[in-house]
Amino acid sequence: MSSLECKICVRQFREDVEGLTPRILTSCGHTVCEECAKRLLRGFDIICPFDRKITTVTNTGISYLQKNFTLLEVLQERNSHEKSEKKPMKEGIIEVPCFENRAHEAIYYCEQCEADFCKKCFKQVHTPRIFSRHRKVTISEKPIKLPKCVKHPYNNAEFICKEADCKNKVDLMCHTCILSNEHKDHTYKLLMEELKENEIALKILSEHLEQSTKILKNKIEKTDECVQSFETNGQVFQEITQQITKEFHAKKAQALEDLTDFARCLKKLTEEKREYLEYELQNAQILRMDILAKLKTKSDFCDVKEILDNGKGICDSVDECEDEHLLWLHQYTFRLSDQMTLMIDSEQ
Repeated sequence: MSSLECKICVRQFREDVEGLTPRILTSCGHTVCEECAKRLLRGFDIICPFDRKITTVTNTGISYLQKNFTLLEVLQERNSHEKSEKKPMKEGIIEVPCFENRAHEAIYYCEQCEADFCKKCFKQVHTPRIFSRHRKVTISEKPIKLPKCVKHPYNNAEFICKEADCKNKVDLMCHTCILSNEHKDHTYKLLMEELKENEIALKILSEHLEQSTKILKNKIEKTDECVQSFETNGQVFQEITQQITKEFHAKKAQALEDLTDFARCLKKLTEEKREYLEYELQNAQILRMDILAKLKTKSDFCDVKEILDNGKGICDSVDECEDEHLLWLHQYTFRLSDQMTLMIDSEQ
């Protein structure tokens, strides 16, 4: 039973809830909630249920009893601490939930409990002497855990069938599976080796995706600047407007209309390119977050082919778009033809 609970009704003391304010019985020092104190009141006397001592109140009733401000301060401090711990984490941080409290970020892995803990919960769980010798490691040092065999769940799956024509639906095996001849004469390897190889592959892909996201962010920044160059109230556009006004006053209206249509069209095309880059960036970030989650939790390393294929596709796409060049408005040449129509040529 918590010291922050009324020992009669076993409800937590609360100053903001009517009836749960902690009140001190002055004759003995025990604390009960306001509602229980009212139930114990007989006339002007309260008999303490713990030591039978009598506390006498005045005609003001229970309000005569002093509040236990020490308890209230402890409750307030604990509530403030819990609120600060439950604040949402910054974007981009991968959360590994604590086994005891999923609202907390786990930083330790207990090798004996085989569970993830935040600092506070690890200390609480391992306070008893029987658990005090448990060894903890940081989440980044957490060992890869072999999955259980699907057919023999009392065994770890220690092998993986590498036979291309294997007809079995499950390619993970334990010693019992091998002895049962379900994968007779099949090629197989240690599952732990496979998982470690997959972990390395995921780490390499994560690094490549990190570079790809940097490239995409840079491309988007440049694309935004390029889009801005096509704004009809921008400096470049205004300079071209003045040039056309001075040299071709007679055809100014038509030429400006053609220029506006061109700028809007190119702006739209460039914005569509930016949307594509944003889409690629989002895919790369989501995939990388998924990979970091797997790497941090040391789980789901069995089947990563789809992730590797998707990641390679994204990275290859980014590598290809690096060679593409944006054409800015000032890189076009504007002139009037002999027929006094606006002619537009690019420098490339």
